[in-house]
Amino acid sequence: HLRAKEVTCRGLLKPAQWKYWNWVSEGDHFENGAFFTSSGNPSASKQFGVDKMMPFKPGQMVPKPTKYAGPLSCTIGRPC
Repeated sequence: HLRAKEVTCRGLLKPAQWKYWNWVSEGDHFENGAFFTSSGNPSASKQFGVDKMMPFKPGQMVPKPTKYAGPLSCTIGRPC
């Protein structure tokens, strides 16, 4: 399914709702058919300082920050 490969999945919103959001990809590498759909101002990243941008990291680093990612096992009425 095409949506499964879109990195910028915006849920069920129509393009008219997100076309002005500033989502820009610079220097990212996508594999296995993944793709990024830019929107808004293509020069948006130049409006922000380096401290406001997410720096590029190699894909090999993904396991470390996502090690504990996943759904919570919560019970209704009890703290998670």
